[in-house]
Amino acid sequence: MGCTYSDVRFDYPDLQITSFVSEEEVKLVLDSWKIIRNDTTVGLHVFTRFFQMHPEFKKLFTEQMMVEDNDLKVNEEKLRHHGNIVMEGLGAAVESLDDSVFLSNVLVTMGESHARHNVKPEMVILLWPAIRDAFNGCLGSDFTSQMATAWEHVFEYMATKFKEGLRKESKHAR
Repeated sequence: MGCTYSDVRFDYPDLQITSFVSEEEVKLVLDSWKIIRNDTTVGLHVFTRFFQMHPEFKKLFTEQMMVEDNDLKVNEEKLRHHGNIVMEGLGAAVESLDDSVFLSNVLVTMGESHARHNVKPEMVILLWPAIRDAFNGCLGSDFTSQMATAWEHVFEYMATKFKEGLRKESKHAR
C-alpha cells in the first residue's frame, strides 16, 4: 500500500469524493463500518495509538487530559467519550458517502471548529496511521490491504475537506 498523502489531489479542496474513492472502495468501507461501528473501544484505541505516536499533541486535548506529577496523563473515561464522538462523526460521514455536498459541508464545519482548538492542517494526516491500526485491531484478518486502501482514500477525502475548514477558520481569525 503506497502513501498518497503527497499526491496532488490531496491539496485541491474542490474535488468531490468520486475523485478519491471508487464504487468498490465505498462498498468495502460500508461493509467494514457495519462491524467497526459496534466496537465501542475503537475511538479510544485510535487516540491511545495517536498519543503513542505523537505525545506532543496531548496538549491540544486539554479536556481529555489531567496533570499528574507535572506530566499530562490521559483521562481514559473522557478520552473514550471523545473517541466515541469522533467515531459517531466518522459513521455519519461513512453513511453520507453518496452525498458529497452534504458530507463536504459537514467536514468543512468540523475543520472550522477544530481550528479553534489550535489544530493545524499539517496535523490532520498524522491521525491516519492511528485510525488504520485501530481498525486493523478491530477487524483482524478481515482488514485486508484493499480495505485499508479504501479507508485511506476515504480518509484522504475527509482530511482534504477538514483542512479546508481549518484554513477557512484561520483566515477568519486573523
